[in-house]
Amino acid sequence: MEIKKRYIIEAVAVLIALGVIAFLGWRKMAVIFYNRGIDHYDRGEYSESIQYLQRALGIDPDNTKIHYTLANAYIQTEDQDKAIQEYKRTLELSGDYAPAYLNLAQLYLNRQAYEQLFEIIVQAKENDRFTDELAEVFRDATFQYASDHVSMGIEALMSNNRKQGYVYLEKAIKIDPDFAYPSYVAGFFYYRDQDYQRARELAQDAIKIDSRFGAAYKLLGDIQFCQRDFPAAIQEYGMALQFNYINPYLQNDLALALMEEGEYQDALRHAKAAVGALPENVNMLYNLACLYRDNADTQSAISEFNRLIAGHPDYPNAHNDLADIYLSVGRTSDAEKAYLKEIEYASVKLSSDPKDAVALNSLARGYNGVKKYELARGFAQDAIKNMPNYREAYVTLAKIQENLGDPKGAQVTLKQGESITAKAKYIPQAVISLDDIILDQNYTVGIDGLK
Repeated sequence: MEIKKRYIIEAVAVLIALGVIAFLGWRKMAVIFYNRGIDHYDRGEYSESIQYLQRALGIDPDNTKIHYTLANAYIQTEDQDKAIQEYKRTLELSGDYAPAYLNLAQLYLNRQAYEQLFEIIVQAKENDRFTDELAEVFRDATFQYASDHVSMGIEALMSNNRKQGYVYLEKAIKIDPDFAYPSYVAGFFYYRDQDYQRARELAQDAIKIDSRFGAAYKLLGDIQFCQRDFPAAIQEYGMALQFNYINPYLQNDLALALMEEGEYQDALRHAKAAVGALPENVNMLYNLACLYRDNADTQSAISEFNRLIAGHPDYPNAHNDLADIYLSVGRTSDAEKAYLKEIEYASVKLSSDPKDAVALNSLARGYNGVKKYELARGFAQDAIKNMPNYREAYVTLAKIQENLGDPKGAQVTLKQGESITAKAKYIPQAVISLDDIILDQNYTVGIDGLK
């Protein structure tokens, strides 16, 4: 009985030993398959590598290293879905496997799957595996994600979906608080919507983030310009120039502000620079011609107005302004011809839009120039009726009233115009051009064609 019992124990021991040997041999096969997979991977034979790694996982399905290596092989064959699955499985088995966090985050970044990427970042931080390399991916992701929201915000705002547009821009600011561009763009659109307080706050926020952000100083200058604080506007424009923000729209608007302050020589210098950079920009050509006129350089003014008219004969008031100069130097015949040309082009515009205040004012000035005062007065009054805060229309009407022998009425009109336009938000056309949103070379996101 004792002998039989001993035989049974020995038999069980042998079976256990054989099982252990078989198990160890089977696990050794997993190592062999894994090593074969690595060899093929190193030789660039990724399909063969995947086959051996899958065999290894069939034997040892919870091996973190095999899952991670298989994920890398899938990356090489551009099978990103399977790579993501394997990286995620790697992290399920071992939350402290730092390389898997980095590679998975990079995959999500390439796919613009930002929400999933941010989840991985949180997981890495919780497991104390937030490396410098992962931090770099995180910075790239927040920058790109914020930039995407800026683009969506611009698209929505340009489609007059103001509420959604501002939601996108405000979210962009929150996504990447260290990125000045979203604050600047949001500020620009608030400025365009004439919410100057919010626009100023956002422009200042952009400058706090990046004190050398020239475009943000330009925006602050535009806000001051629209509120007719020209010395402050000049100061902000100067800051933009100081930080090498060389922009023809900045040069043009600085010229306008300097002109308002009577600093014609400096204004001419900047206006010439603007036209030199954008010689086809009709507004800049007009501003330069007006500067020559106001600086008493009659010949240069006539030359610039004729250059403007040659390319853009229907530009509002160009013929009127040229006619005024001709009158000032005694060229009455040329002046009359110019006034009649203005009447011709303005009449065409009015035929398509009878409430066009600019065309109405142009007609009023033209008819006043050819001494048809009653007709001129009617057009000026219509211009004011259709655009009560149109400063130039009050000036035109006052001149007509003087020519009709009503100087007191002219004074009343001028005071009325000053009272109304002082309350209105003054936005000269040249300043509100959406071209102003062009960025300097320090920023990679640009906006084109916003006119």
